[in-house]
Amino acid sequence: MVRRGSFLVWVAVAVGAAAGSLACGKRGGGGDDGTEGAPPTLPPAPTVPAEVEPATGVLVLGRASYALRVTSCALAPELDADTGITTDLAVTASGPDDVVVTVVRSSFVADQPTITDTITLAAQAGVRAESRRVDAAGRILDLRDTSATDRLIELDGDIVRATGVFGPVAARGPDPLDADGTLVLRCPPDP
Repeated sequence: MVRRGSFLVWVAVAVGAAAGSLACGKRGGGGDDGTEGAPPTLPPAPTVPAEVEPATGVLVLGRASYALRVTSCALAPELDADTGITTDLAVTASGPDDVVVTVVRSSFVADQPTITDTITLAAQAGVRAESRRVDAAGRILDLRDTSATDRLIELDGDIVRATGVFGPVAARGPDPLDADGTLVLRCPPDP
């Protein structure tokens, strides 16, 4: 489900996608067939494959789909002794027009164990969006999707999957620019 169309235009401009005006719901241009001013017929939303080739990935935001190349992949936990925060996984992928997708799961234990999943999208134009979800001792917290019941990131061997609501990094709750997104990445084989 696409929450709002303007975010798609925002991302489409940032990555050079041409589908922004359709996702925004602008009226079609029409022609000799009598469709002047009629709403456009939107193509079906792209689907994310169950699996992708090693070192590749796909990000779908609303009706836009982006092919990605995984540039780094760390699936072994790494503890920062100074902060007590463990980076459980960190994956970076790049796409068209210098789009960079970063996927991070971090955790720490204080009064309660806490796991934070974050996916960040950055483009050369400086446009950034993110999806973030926290598991605080089994309680799922997502400011953009209060109905979420599972962690944002799912790890299956060398495949990373995620489904969430993406929006501006600075947003602290639902935002008019929010859009649903799905991601699948596969780490490259170990050298």
